[in-house]
Formats: sequence, C-alpha cells, structure tokens
Amino acid sequence: MKTKKIVSRLALPVIVFYSFFSCDSDNSDPQVAPTPQLNPLSGQEIRIPAAGGRFDIRYRIDDPIEGVSVEASSQAGWIDGFEYGDGKVSFSVTENPTPEVREAEITVSYSDQSFTVKARQDGSAPEPEIDILSEREIETDFAGGAFEIRYTILHPTTGGTLRVAVKETGWITDIETTEELVKFTVAQNNATESRENTITLSYEEATAEIIVKQKGKSGGAYDYEFPAPRLDGFYYGDAYSPGAGNYWFFLNDKGLDEDGNAMPNGTYFLIDLYSDIAPDPSNARIPTGVFTLDPSPFASCAKGTFSRQNSRYYTTDENGKTVETRALDTGTLKITESGNGYLIELNCMTNETNKLWYVYYSGDTLLENQAY
Repeated sequence: MKTKKIVSRLALPVIVFYSFFSCDSDNSDPQVAPTPQLNPLSGQEIRIPAAGGRFDIRYRIDDPIEGVSVEASSQAGWIDGFEYGDGKVSFSVTENPTPEVREAEITVSYSDQSFTVKARQDGSAPEPEIDILSEREIETDFAGGAFEIRYTILHPTTGGTLRVAVKETGWITDIETTEELVKFTVAQNNATESRENTITLSYEEATAEIIVKQKGKSGGAYDYEFPAPRLDGFYYGDAYSPGAGNYWFFLNDKGLDEDGNAMPNGTYFLIDLYSDIAPDPSNARIPTGVFTLDPSPFASCAKGTFSRQNSRYYTTDENGKTVETRALDTGTLKITESGNGYLIELNCMTNETNKLWYVYYSGDTLLENQAY
C-alpha cells in the first residue's frame, strides 16, 4: 500500500505539466492581411495631340482594401476632369494654342502607394499666312499689260491650295498661279476715267488683297489712233551724234525682217531719238522722259529731241513695199515706266494731212546694239 501512494504523488506534477503546455498551444498569432499593390499599365508617358481631348491611364490593384479608392491629380491647369472607372483614370486635356510642346505629371494614388505618368502635349501648328513679297498696290497706265504678284505661303498645310478672286471681272484676265507667282493681264482702259480693282488671294483661312489702279486714256481729240503692239529698233551709240546716244526705233504692228526692213501690210512710225549715252550698249533701253520734234531740216542730234529729218510715218503693201510715207510736222514723245515695262505715247501731226495722231506702245524698250 505504501507503494501505491508514492506513484500517485509522482503522477500529479506530470499531469499539471502536460496541462500547462496543452493550454499554451491554443493561443496562436492572428492572421496578417496581405498588402495591396498598385500596378501602372499605361506606360510612363502619354502623347497628346495639340487639339487635346479625353484620355485614360490604366492600372491594376492586387489585394485591394475595401473602402479605399484611387485618386489622381495634376498641378497643370490644362489637365482636369478626372473620372474613375474599372481599372482606369480618365482625364481631359485642353487644346494647346501655342506651337511649343508642354509637359505635366499626373499622380495616381491608392492607399499609401502612387505612381506618376508624364503627359506630353504637342504644340499647335501655326495658322497659314500669305506673305506678299511684291507691292500691294499696282499702278498701271491705260494700256495695261501683263503683271505678276510675288508671294509665299508661311506654315502651309498638306493639300492646301491658293485661290485667286477678282472683285470686278472683265478687265483683269488670264490669271495663272505658280508656287511663287500670280500672273494676270490688265486690259486696256479706253475710257478717260481711271479705274480700280481688287485681287484677293486666299489660302485656308488666310487672305491678302492687292489693289490694281489703272489710269484712263489721255483726253484729247485725235483724228487717228494707233496702238502699236511692237517696238523694234537699234542703238547706235554716239557714232553719228557725238556726245549723244542715238536711239532709232519703230512703233509698229508687223516687225522687221532679218535685214531690218519693214514687213508686208504694216504700219510703222520711225523715231530717230537722241538722249544720254547708254551706260551698257548691249542692254540699251530708250530713256524715259519727254522728247520734242526737232523742226530742223537736218538732225541737230540734241538731247531730248527726235529729228524731223528721219522720223516719219509709213505703211507697206502685201509685198513689203512702202505705199504711203509722211514726215512729222509736229510731235511730242513721252516715255514713262509702267507696270508692263514702259509706256511710249506719241502725239504728232503728219505733213500734208494736218491730221493729229495718237500712237502708243506698252512693253519693253530694249534695242539691238549697233554701237560699234
């Protein structure tokens, strides 16, 4: 019996020790919640056209937290209107009115995480402009002629074309355009009153206006009028007129043959004119100014005159033979620069008829060099 008591007393501490460790194993640590992850999906930069618009930034959240939302912001005043959808942030970008590229950052945040995306917006292309390189006001004499407008297009657009319009049609015609020129013709003004017109160049929304002013025909009662379409002639230097340049030319309608003779069925006014010696005989043009008929029977070769001895009016038949010729009794020759080169106006009276002529020519006055 003594032995049984000893065993029972020894067993008691073991039971207590087991009970202690059994209770301790039931007090395990609570489960830790996973950390959310904010993942950008749209790349680090968004390219935006100059016109602006609506754009998205996409993302993914792993292990989201209930009740926590995504937020986006930007310091740029041209980015606003943030809206939030399923895995994306939408925003608005206003138009960039300048040609310079502009940049800003957009920050997307979730809980204590965030990422940034750069918004890079292109600059606007400048509006096209028409730059007129020639005069914006063209003045011409009554004879009119061919003219041109020089221009260039600044900031052209793909497929853009130049358009030309004339306010008053009828006397500005034959309009032709190239990449640098607008060519046109001004008809002769047979009225004594001057007239004015407007040519408008348009390209996209840009416009430019050119004013064309044309003088009226000189007043006066003329018995005959001859609009000479041609000028042919020669420059002799001072070989026959020491100290004065000799300009020998024909206001005519048929031209000269290779030997300098009149052509068949032509009308000719031969002018033997004296003025300053041309600085470049190979590029001799009739000087501008007012010249009077020298009444001497022999040419005096005085500057500012044209000789009665050699100046005359004549016509030819179908064989080129002279059928009528008359000397000039009185006359004044006026040569002025014009938009078509030069205008020559001859007021004269031929002998025997006492009839007043008005002869005019518009164009170049270059003469063949014979000053050897």
